[in-house]
Amino acid sequence: MKNYINGAMQKNWKNTPLTNKKGISAGRVFRILRRFSNTHILSLRRLIEDITGINRYQIQFSEKKIPLTAITRIIYRYLQILSGKPYAYVVKKKEFIDNYFFVNSRVLIPRPETEELIQNIISGGYINSLDRILDIGTGCGNIAVTIKSKYPGAEVHAWDKYSNVLNIAEKNAVHILGKNHGICFSKIDIIDFAKNDASWPCVFDVIISNPPYIGAGEFACLEKSVRNHEPRTALYGGVLGMDFYISIKNAVPRLLKHGGKLFLEIGHTQHTAVAGLFNFFESNCIILDSYSKKRFFFGLNYAGYA
Repeated sequence: MKNYINGAMQKNWKNTPLTNKKGISAGRVFRILRRFSNTHILSLRRLIEDITGINRYQIQFSEKKIPLTAITRIIYRYLQILSGKPYAYVVKKKEFIDNYFFVNSRVLIPRPETEELIQNIISGGYINSLDRILDIGTGCGNIAVTIKSKYPGAEVHAWDKYSNVLNIAEKNAVHILGKNHGICFSKIDIIDFAKNDASWPCVFDVIISNPPYIGAGEFACLEKSVRNHEPRTALYGGVLGMDFYISIKNAVPRLLKHGGKLFLEIGHTQHTAVAGLFNFFESNCIILDSYSKKRFFFGLNYAGYA
């Protein structure tokens, strides 16, 4: 594919003065590149906008010159997109609520469903300004950083199993919140924590998690761009997709204070199993996402047992 595209580009640009220091018009770059795929035109528009700052809907007829160095970057990244690499990994960023987060193939790309989870928590007034909050499986830090940005007085902790993932989360915290971001990042595997009856020096008012919840059958049916590029460890939740929920359930008595709250993102077919697993809250409910899928579990007023 790469050799084919390179050859075709040379043909399309054979009459274009590539040594022209003024570059080539954005419209011409777009019109040439769009010939190679009808399914990636929106990504191409976004890519050119990201690199040049030209509005994506004005690119096609824009006469603004793009420097050759920028054209090289556009072509290189567009080849990655055409190969199936997710757009967020190509540009190394993903918007989540109010901020852009750095992402690479070590972390899951933040999803709109997780935005909805956090927006529901915030709009519902479930968090108090001085709460102690735990994000289990923080990934790129999108949950922990967003919560800390909304509740600067809260004590926010973020756990993940992998040091290289925590490095990315902390990088995002520093970029968005500043060097004194105040989030406590810890290398903790929730499955080991639950299995080994480990303890933690404090208990939390709120626990939030978007854990891996894809089961074996569903994993095989994921889109290739997800299955081939995003980290399996951030997706696969065991044969039934329930491994991490079971571990969180077993850890709750050691982590959540009496009267505390638990908020989980879940697979849309897992609502019955998850609600049954966390039946020790005085109030619990399943919340629908914007597609009317049963996507979130809210456990309120922890009764103090599991």
